[in-house]
Order: sequence, then structure tokens, then C-alpha cells
Amino acid sequence: MLLVAALPRGGSTPFLADTSPQAHNPVVTEPDPEVAFAALEIDAQFALDRPWDSAPPIVARPLISLGIFPAFGAHRAWSVFDTPGPSVLIREIAWDRVSDLAAFAEPFPDRVLPRPTKPTLAVRDVNYPRASLSEFLASTESLPLPAETPPWSPTASEISFLRLDARPGAPRFVWTWDLPPGWETLLTWFAEAIRTLEHVMVESR
Repeated sequence: MLLVAALPRGGSTPFLADTSPQAHNPVVTEPDPEVAFAALEIDAQFALDRPWDSAPPIVARPLISLGIFPAFGAHRAWSVFDTPGPSVLIREIAWDRVSDLAAFAEPFPDRVLPRPTKPTLAVRDVNYPRASLSEFLASTESLPLPAETPPWSPTASEISFLRLDARPGAPRFVWTWDLPPGWETLLTWFAEAIRTLEHVMVESR
């Protein structure tokens, strides 16, 4: 590196000018990819947990919300909103976690596409006849709730959640695996609920 001394006008104290190539071509850096992706993941989880905030926003609160977040694959959540008239509104939100994660895994500066600053979300709304979901909605009111909280495993391959918004206190359950006794009824109902809502979304395409 070459340092050149110069005498500024009106003064007697020289300053040093850096003429090295690095001074004119600074190294471009990016935030730590793990930290940046963690922030993106928080935004995605917020969107999945608060479906009424996604565009277009919904004034009402859902009757029920549930979702599945696998380690590999899209994270999806469904919510059923009570709306005026003979229909309910079903909102499905899917986060393309695989694509977003791949963008952060590609090394810099070889990467062609920029890293996303917002999670890649797909939001789909369906107005569905209330009568066709009457049995399902009634089951959410009578569903027996397990008394024991399951152990938490941050390394689990899949996370599931259920929030019964219409019931007092809006009870919320999050679980992974190795569930204690007493969860069999809820898990059976949950699997059937996912199949029901997936069928509605496919049928309404």
C-alpha cells in the first residue's frame, strides 16, 4: 500500500492519502446468511400465525387455525373465518421455505439472484358453503383437549400447530413428536382436518 503525504491549504498538518487498490475497490460484504435467514423465517412464521394480516387483510378473526411445518417442504397454514352470509372464508398460506433457503445457501459472489428480503408466501382465499363445513366446524367445539403439554424438540423434523380461536381463551397447541398419552383423539382429528381443508382448496380451484 502506498501512502502519499499532502499539505492541506491554510494549515501545516499533512494528511495521508491511501492510494491502494482496496481504497477504490472496497470489498463488498453481506450479512451473515444464517442470521439473515433466521430473520426471514421469523417474518414467515408471523405471517402463518396471523393470517388476517396478509393481503388482502381480514377484519374478522378465524374460528380455527392449523398448520404443518416440515423440515423439508413448504410450510402451510389454514384458517377458517366466520363471515356474513352462507359462506365461510378459508385462507391458505404457504411459505416456500425450500426456495428461500436455497437462495441463502448459494455462495456470494457467485450467486446470480439476490437473496430475498421477504419470505416467499402464497396466499389463497376460498369462499366455501358454510353448510358443507358444518360437521367440521361443530367438531372443533366439542374436540377434547389434552391435559398434558407435550415435550418440545427443536430438532424435530416436523412441527404442527392448532389454535381453536372460537373457544374461550383461544387454546393453542404446538407439538413435534413423542407425545404423551391422551393425544390420540386430537391427532386423529387433526389429520382429518388437514385432509378436509386440502380437499376444499383443491375442489375450489
